[in-house]
Amino acid sequence: MLKLAFLLLTLNEAGDPRLTVSYTASMEDCEALGFTILGILDGMGSEILAERCGETPLSLTPFAHGLGPEHEVNRYRVTIPQEAGWVIEPLAAGAVCEPAPEASPAVYCATSVQAVIE
Repeated sequence: MLKLAFLLLTLNEAGDPRLTVSYTASMEDCEALGFTILGILDGMGSEILAERCGETPLSLTPFAHGLGPEHEVNRYRVTIPQEAGWVIEPLAAGAVCEPAPEASPAVYCATSVQAVIE
């Protein structure tokens, strides 16, 4: 089943891509959440790599605020086409991920505190 979510890729404190996914009930809620989050991050000087609303079949645990890079143990390949949507692929330990942020579609190798819910 597809779920609507706000996808956010930023740089964590170590300078590596961080993935955050926040689920919402509607596109309006997603856009409002994105506006709020981006405003906060902009005020903090955070570097935003990518952000957008879209649908995903992937279920992740809720985001936990305030955890540092040492808690970002879940690895993902995030593919983002120019037009819309995204694909998040969980990566097994030792799996290779080749980042291509300038490609079309862009590919990011990111970590997250959020884990896949089976």
